[in-house]
Amino acid sequence: MPYFTYWKALYILILGIALGAGIFAGAMTAPVVFHANDYIPGGTLNHYQMGSLMSELFARLNILLILSLVAILIEEVRKVVMKERSGFESLSAIVMLISGTLFAFYYVPAILGLQAQGPEATVTEEFANLHDASELWFKVYALFATVVIVKRLLAKN
Repeated sequence: MPYFTYWKALYILILGIALGAGIFAGAMTAPVVFHANDYIPGGTLNHYQMGSLMSELFARLNILLILSLVAILIEEVRKVVMKERSGFESLSAIVMLISGTLFAFYYVPAILGLQAQGPEATVTEEFANLHDASELWFKVYALFATVVIVKRLLAKN
């Protein structure tokens, strides 16, 4: 069934792109953005401005994350229709849907909303808690996306 082969490849690709972009943003981009003044001669960006840049990156990452959530939903519906349900993979997909949805539709908008209120709102305990929770939920998404990708790559069909 060539359709399934193409869909499987596309599904893995979408998950991999969203996962890779998120890891890159958090592990590679954030340290550079939050130390931008070290790289720019005479750099004068303050922490709030650096955070604003980082927020824009995560707002754009949301596009990829939401695309992956749509792909997960399509795949789960496909598996139900084809009677191919796998308990562990389905559980992983549910965890990815919950964590990805929380990150994309709750945490990122909440952080952007506080940031729009100005620098004072970004140094509060509420902002710190939102930020920490958003990192946690993305890590949950990333862990289960990795599991699903590896499981799919190792599958014989």
